[in-house]
Amino acid sequence: MCIEKYSFSNLFKLSNLVGIVWNLDKEIKSRILYYASCTAYVCHILYKTNYRRIIKENNQLISFLAANEYGRSSFFKYFYLLLCFIYIFIMIFYKDGRSILKYQLAYNRQLDKMKDESDNKYNAELVLFITHPSYQGKGYGKALLNDFHTYMKEKNKLNIYLFTDNYCDYEMYEKAGCLKVNERERDFYFLAGEKFHQALYMYAYKIN
Repeated sequence: MCIEKYSFSNLFKLSNLVGIVWNLDKEIKSRILYYASCTAYVCHILYKTNYRRIIKENNQLISFLAANEYGRSSFFKYFYLLLCFIYIFIMIFYKDGRSILKYQLAYNRQLDKMKDESDNKYNAELVLFITHPSYQGKGYGKALLNDFHTYMKEKNKLNIYLFTDNYCDYEMYEKAGCLKVNERERDFYFLAGEKFHQALYMYAYKIN
């Protein structure tokens, strides 16, 4: 099991991993919209993070962790922001693409409100942490998380927070000792204006 730094050559593999983990490959019928949506989201994540690690097996990307370490800039930050806008532009031409964008904006607004309500004592945000469904429970995610913790210990940045929701395995964080510090529930609209209820959670923990 080899942990690598993320590189641009893995962009589309990462986009596809996001689509598989969140079942977007089944939800979004247009292949163009599917790749545009996943890649726009991934580029947004890459724009806002400066710590990124991956695990690959047989050239397949199977696990990814991205975090924003406060006080450190990212060289390619605005390159990824530009790419994000390019793929958003493609999404606008699709009705479902516009629905996805509205959902993501509404979702992010709720996260911003939760962060504003916090005491801002944190050193970093764990932004995205995903593993391919076929490889879950085999230690890949744990290896990435341990590597992240080792890195943050070396930097003496120990107070971490993250966001998740009821569609993710949020109980995993509780079992790992994370403390739920905020929670919001509201209705969102996704593809074809489909209404659904979602609970959003903010967790915090200190690396020992």
